[in-house]
Amino acid sequence: MSEHPPGGGSRLGRKAGLTTESVIAAAADLADEIGLHNLTLAVLADRLGVRSPSLYRHVNGLPELLIQIALRGVEELADAMAGAPDLAGVAHAYRRYAVAHPGRYTASLRADPRLDEAGGRALAPMFTLIASYGIPDADRVHAARIVRSMLHGFVSLELAGGFGLPESLDETYARLITAVEKGLTRS
Repeated sequence: MSEHPPGGGSRLGRKAGLTTESVIAAAADLADEIGLHNLTLAVLADRLGVRSPSLYRHVNGLPELLIQIALRGVEELADAMAGAPDLAGVAHAYRRYAVAHPGRYTASLRADPRLDEAGGRALAPMFTLIASYGIPDADRVHAARIVRSMLHGFVSLELAGGFGLPESLDETYARLITAVEKGLTRS
């Protein structure tokens, strides 16, 4: 049996079953595991058992891979928050996702026009929620920014290990949600 495919080309660097989707999925998992800032094509290639140049068949370099991870993260976060009945539901879904997928979450924060559509889908539950508080159209963007800042600020500090005191983070988060919700009902 020949070690070369028909036509004489070498299979070195090709792994059976490697697809663009599997490369992106592995990269997203790896980013969650080792941190987005530690993700390189060489590290990903090693994880997949291929040479780095083989990845270029599936992604056009690290910047494109990071965008693909970001798109995945935004879509997954949107799915996690979809159908949440209230601010607490949105907030808890957001936090659960970010803590479970820190690499994808971090990637999803980048500004890039390719993320606009997915980002709009992720923010839709928040805008629906804000509208349910009777907030006028002219104030909804401001309210969404307040809620998003609350969510992101808490989660970012948590992921960075910024809460060193022994009191329960869950209790603090619940109180934060209550405080923001009270602010929304006064608007």
